[in-house]
Amino acid sequence: MSPTKKNNKNLDELITGAIGRDKPEFDFNKWQQNHKREIEIFESQTLVGQTPQHIRPFNIWGIIIKSPITKIAAAAAIIIAAVLILRNGSVDITTPVFGVQDVLVAMKKAQWMHIKYEIIELHSESFSPEEIIRLPETWISVNPHRMVQIFGNGNISFREDELCKETRYDPESNIITITYKSRASDVQPSSIENLLFNQISEIEKEGGIVTYTNDLFQGKPVTVINVDTTNVSESGLSLSLFVDPKTRLPIKFTLGKVDGQSIMASGIIDYPQDGPIDIYKLGASQDAEVVVIDKRDQPELIEVLKPYNKARENLISDYILVTAHKSGSLVTGIEIAYNQGRKQRSERSSVRVPIISSDDDMIAYEKVLGDSVESLLTWARDNKGMTLDIYIYDGQFYYRSNKDSFGKWTIHEELHRPERNPIPLEDLCDLGWPGIPPKNCVKQIENDYSEENNLIAFEVTSGSDIRNGRIYFTAQKTINYLDPSRDYMCVRREMFHHPLSGGLGDTKIKGVDFDPNEIPDEPSFIRFVSEFGRTENGQWYPKKIETHSKRWDADGKENPLSLSSINTLYLKTNPEFPEGIFDPNNLPKEGD
Repeated sequence: MSPTKKNNKNLDELITGAIGRDKPEFDFNKWQQNHKREIEIFESQTLVGQTPQHIRPFNIWGIIIKSPITKIAAAAAIIIAAVLILRNGSVDITTPVFGVQDVLVAMKKAQWMHIKYEIIELHSESFSPEEIIRLPETWISVNPHRMVQIFGNGNISFREDELCKETRYDPESNIITITYKSRASDVQPSSIENLLFNQISEIEKEGGIVTYTNDLFQGKPVTVINVDTTNVSESGLSLSLFVDPKTRLPIKFTLGKVDGQSIMASGIIDYPQDGPIDIYKLGASQDAEVVVIDKRDQPELIEVLKPYNKARENLISDYILVTAHKSGSLVTGIEIAYNQGRKQRSERSSVRVPIISSDDDMIAYEKVLGDSVESLLTWARDNKGMTLDIYIYDGQFYYRSNKDSFGKWTIHEELHRPERNPIPLEDLCDLGWPGIPPKNCVKQIENDYSEENNLIAFEVTSGSDIRNGRIYFTAQKTINYLDPSRDYMCVRREMFHHPLSGGLGDTKIKGVDFDPNEIPDEPSFIRFVSEFGRTENGQWYPKKIETHSKRWDADGKENPLSLSSINTLYLKTNPEFPEGIFDPNNLPKEGD
């Protein structure tokens, strides 16, 4: 039984237990006294206006749920409607004097939208109380397109899409970070309506349903548009818009979600003539430190990087690459990359390492895997890995299925990414020719290592990411060494940064003994090609890659650089691909 059906069954049993299984005796007068407000709401329909009979509920956008709260509210509405029919003859609560299209027309005229959020209810294992601060007071404008947000903890975000600029203020660190991005969003909204409802027409065709009810908000009648997409989406979200019948503009919304969690949020909406003009007007300190991160393309770097990018473009496009990850003397993981033009498939397997107590055990273990493309592909086809992740990119969509250590398969939702594969794979490009963007954070340098080995060096720097007093990334620097004699392959990478012991955002800035904005002088990570290979057509490629990294003891003591892993690459060019290898329909299904 699915979790949703189980929750519904439990709710039905709860309601049955509460009202009993015998025929109930209904006290109409007592019920009227207890539900005066509900009756007043339904009778207020005449204040809104009569509804043309030709208007009917229609399909719409995907964000509403099957929630216990919704079921109870719906049950109450049916009871009230039935009583009013007995009293007044008939009540039409499904067809208002206007519909969603009229709301969209009204929203097209708005230049600013202001939203104040609040949490009504929060009950979820997936959400902590700290996440409530993620519901910020928000201003949105269309011309120019800006989104301004003030979070509950004092953080401020001011995004100006046409300038490709985002300004963020962290009051705990008293730092203002200005980030210039390489480009704005691909599609700029022409109105508030387009910004919020740009997918309505498509979702309508898929079976979403809209119903209408009447309510009172701040003592005035409103029409409530309830959006239900349980027929077209499993996201489990619900949305209700409270619309002013005079202006046709939404003035309030409620949002909910179930399927293992219950979240109820609401927002009050108004439409001011003007909005915030800069981050200081919103409360950012005038004496805050300002950090600028410029990710825009630099014309002079584009020219300098031309030989390298040309080498990347001319890489062989049809191949099978098997990478064996070795830690110490044992292979702990296998990754297979199938590449045919823009089509890609990756299979990542963890290797079950047996107990090695003798040389014979080691020989037997190595024999199972072998030392060639064919032997490793055979091992993979026999599905001998403890876990397995499979990724497919067909040039338009990205798909993923993964098997856990218990043999259970999980199928992930497909993603439409026509511009590129969103997941970096261990393919030739990633391992030998990683992307070096022509940004302001990149510069060509010369140092002793590059001069002694006739290499071209590029330094890439990035600032720290500190939010809510927590460190997500420390400032870092990476030096890429390119070898022009080997198709400009990146033969060495050095990374300089202060590593964090926990995950993203787990480390508090007050709990570290270093400045996360400073880059150390010594590298904490070095990866280099220790053995080279060459195809029949003369294409160079890395055959063996070593990684050396620093390690920290449990007490935080830093140890010097030492060998941490060796990757051995097995390349087969112009292969005959297995039939259907790039077809997502051939991915394992849940239950396999």
